[in-house]
Amino acid sequence: MTNDGSKEYWPSGRSSERRRVAYIAQLAVPPGLDEACFARLLGGADEAAAFSGLVEYLGWNDRIDLCPVHADRGELPNDDYDAVIVGGSIASVNDGLPWQATLLEWLRRFRNTGKPLLGICGGHQLVAQALGGGVSKRDIGPVLGTLPIELTDAGKGHWLFSGMGAAPMFQFAHFDHVTTVPADGTVLGNRDGTVAAVDYGKGWVTTQFHPEVSCDRLASYWHTLTGDETLRFSFVPGSQRLIDNFFAKALGKVA
Repeated sequence: MTNDGSKEYWPSGRSSERRRVAYIAQLAVPPGLDEACFARLLGGADEAAAFSGLVEYLGWNDRIDLCPVHADRGELPNDDYDAVIVGGSIASVNDGLPWQATLLEWLRRFRNTGKPLLGICGGHQLVAQALGGGVSKRDIGPVLGTLPIELTDAGKGHWLFSGMGAAPMFQFAHFDHVTTVPADGTVLGNRDGTVAAVDYGKGWVTTQFHPEVSCDRLASYWHTLTGDETLRFSFVPGSQRLIDNFFAKALGKVA
């Protein structure tokens, strides 16, 4: 399997080597929340288990050993991964929870390894905070729904959005957003006054939107938490290609 029909995913001579990829889960389902609505979804409320289904769908399961780490349950990641994905969270990064402080420390240490990382939604915000940026609540309310992003000049032609068109559509659901981009960051896209994607160099990229989930999973989260039954999310074919692009770049040689 190749990303663009010609470029191999794996460095020359290492095509059969399996890679260890951590999915750091930090969903932080509130205590007492009825999780019955997640029962029909792969993995239930466990987004690390759900992500394993995406790895299989994209055809990476024969190349990747997926290592789930539930940071919100007190599990600690280590540095022995070839790449890392940090998932989203119901908790705000400004809640100052003990497990968030531990994860922030780990992110700063992992940055020094030079290994690639993708931060998604809450992971996007946590990475910005770890690298010296700022995150706050949106004054004009949350960004919700299946929406296109506006690519910046840096985002147009960027490998993260390869093959995804000029205005790719993704699932958005967030109250907080990055208000100060760290010095290392290059903004790749925006949406409704929110920084939607950033490249930090050294293989670190983050997205405020969710390329990893289907509309039904995000709708289940949102409707259960808020009681809002308004139709906001719709199916987007191909949005998962961003994850494929990350694997292709991160598990090869990252510039």
